[in-house]
Amino acid sequence: MHKNPLKEKLRNKQPLAGCIIQGALPAMVEICGLVGMDFVFIDAEHSPFSERDCEEMIRAAEIRNIVPIVRPPDCEPSTVLRFMDIGAMGVILPSVNSKEEAEKGVQAVKYYPRGIRGLAAAPGPPTTACANRCPSTLSKLIRKPLSGR
Repeated sequence: MHKNPLKEKLRNKQPLAGCIIQGALPAMVEICGLVGMDFVFIDAEHSPFSERDCEEMIRAAEIRNIVPIVRPPDCEPSTVLRFMDIGAMGVILPSVNSKEEAEKGVQAVKYYPRGIRGLAAAPGPPTTACANRCPSTLSKLIRKPLSGR
């Protein structure tokens, strides 16, 4: 289980530096780590990434000790689960427009009893208790419709 240093820095109100990755370029992820960035934001919503592409970039992030955060193409729990199972240490959910949708996203990244995520034979945490305490960063502002729409 990898610790998520973003959580510690956020708790301590320290600045964070990261980069949005929109090309399937594991070498770019490694460069971000080498120059001292804290995280990479792998955008699978607005880029034609396969899960395999994301997995390769996540492995590059692990090699360079940089936190991989993925925005999946949708916020369906089954999609979010697959990205967490390949090693994402956090997700940025697309198109969250309500408290209920945000709660559904949290449920997707947490193991029972705090969520619906199941164990898989994939790189990941050794215990559900540790996983529910440690790895995931979930980020998304809830959008409100503009008046008159």
